[in-house]
Parts: sequence; C-alpha cells; structure tokens
Amino acid sequence: AQHRLGKAPGPEPGPGADTGGVPAAPPGPAEERPHGCAECGKSFSGKKSLRIHQRSHAAERPYPCAECGKSFNCHSGLVRHQ
Repeated sequence: AQHRLGKAPGPEPGPGADTGGVPAAPPGPAEERPHGCAECGKSFSGKKSLRIHQRSHAAERPYPCAECGKSFNCHSGLVRHQ
C-alpha cells in the first residue's frame, strides 16, 4: 500500500522488471556509459547509478518505510512510496 494521500496503488512490476531503481540507460557508445556492472554487464553513465543498481544483485535495501516497514534500494524509491 502506498502512503501518499490521493494516489492509488499501481500494479507491482513483474519479475525481471527491476533495474535497481535506476532507469535503464538508452543504448549508446560505451564511452557515454563507462561504469559497468561486473555481475550482469549493464552499463551506467555515473558511479552512483551503478552503486544503486548493484544493490539489486545483493538484495540490499537500506531505506525502510517508517510506516509499513517496506524497504527500498534507493532513497527516491522510498520517497515515491510515501
């Protein structure tokens, strides 16, 4: 359940839809996305995006909701949930 007033909960993303809370980068030259994930090979333009993505492999979710306890792998996911 979402805690934001006036917002109806949407459908949960299906398996395989998780990008680690980071929008997938559009295809482009490798030099535009120099930070590659050693686990799956996905590339990112910034180190922060790579770190957030790597949490999806480790199941690390350091941002819990104080109201319901659901945890998120990035702060923006928690903010969007609330």
